Amino acid sequence: MKEFDQYCDDLLEQSKRFLEIAKNNSDEKAINAYLNAALLISISSLEASVNSLIEDFYKSKNFTVFEIGLLNEKEIVLKNGIFSISNRFKMSRLTDKIELLAQKFSGNSKIKHKNWWSSLCTGILLINEIAHPKKNKILNIEDIERTILSVIQCIDFIFRIVYKKSLPSAQMELQSKMNF
Repeated sequence: MKEFDQYCDDLLEQSKRFLEIAKNNSDEKAINAYLNAALLISISSLEASVNSLIEDFYKSKNFTVFEIGLLNEKEIVLKNGIFSISNRFKMSRLTDKIELLAQKFSGNSKIKHKNWWSSLCTGILLINEIAHPKKNKILNIEDIERTILSVIQCIDFIFRIVYKKSLPSAQMELQSKMNF
């Protein structure tokens, strides 16, 4: 396993562990802090996993210049009548990257119908409420459980279509391998 792949797995395990700690805590402020950490790290683990896959495959899977730009968050420019990738950053939505990978590797981008998709999108909305707050946000355990499960199911889906095997830790669901 590559070092970065281990890092991706560690992030997912950390998010599950923070959820476990939150569930075993009685202090409301501590619970919310652990849920914040679990949420942020779970989505980070998904993005890291997607980025790892992109790094492995985008050069070999016949991606168009526009697809490479989206996947690598680079602006596309027209120079001398030819589209090329610039070094300028252009943010891409994580969900767009996932849909593109689904289309490229499975021939089907209709992942919005997967059971986990709406929970994943809700988790991303929760992240935005935490990262760009306009009011107090108190998270609840059930939302974070759904988000982490959706992250696991999404990574497992990606593993199945790309590597033709399941995510090794998928069967553990919300149980963390960590004990800190």
